[in-house]
Amino acid sequence: MVQGSMDRKKVTRELGAFLVMIVTILALRSTVVSHYNVPTGSMIPTILPGDHFLANQMAFGIRIPFSPWFITGPQMPQRGDIIVFPSPVEKGVDLVKRVVALGGDRLEVRGGMLWINGQSMVATPLGPQASSPGIEMYDENLMGVHHRIQLDPAQPFIRDYGPIEIPAGDFFPMGDNRDHSGDGRVFGPVPITELRARAVKILYSVEDFPTFRWDRIWIPFR
Repeated sequence: MVQGSMDRKKVTRELGAFLVMIVTILALRSTVVSHYNVPTGSMIPTILPGDHFLANQMAFGIRIPFSPWFITGPQMPQRGDIIVFPSPVEKGVDLVKRVVALGGDRLEVRGGMLWINGQSMVATPLGPQASSPGIEMYDENLMGVHHRIQLDPAQPFIRDYGPIEIPAGDFFPMGDNRDHSGDGRVFGPVPITELRARAVKILYSVEDFPTFRWDRIWIPFR
């Protein structure tokens, strides 16, 4: 009886330690760093379907574990940041987009190209893409942040939008795949209190399991 009681106490202690470890890991994932899988193409060419990336959960402030509430912050993102936030139109779905405008900015989309505060965000054509025939690829200069975007002339989507004034405390998200992205042009500006994380690096990428994209392992975002 004594031995059985000791065994039960040992199992209870080990189980308790295991549960504490699991809760700690989940809390760190909720507040420090997290891993996301991208199933759609709204951020092509920057993020491909099948990419798995790491995101900094503390980039905009420290949150109470397992909750959307901030202890410190939230802080305003920067133009060009790739961020994660809950979809304003689809409950339980996280979106990954690029911040293109901030509170106080005057934003307009003309022919698929960005204008901020009356200034055109210069987009330099990159020429025909052998891997994506018919797609127009550009290097966009978002106030000093260079990144690639693409347009699909065969399926234009909200090529003209605004102008609108972004409210203080909000940001405006758009996908780099401009003609295949449900973003701020659909649901408008988003409060910074909705920010969840900032994408940091592609961890790995799977095209069709188990086919890995070996050139997309541990690379930073642009």
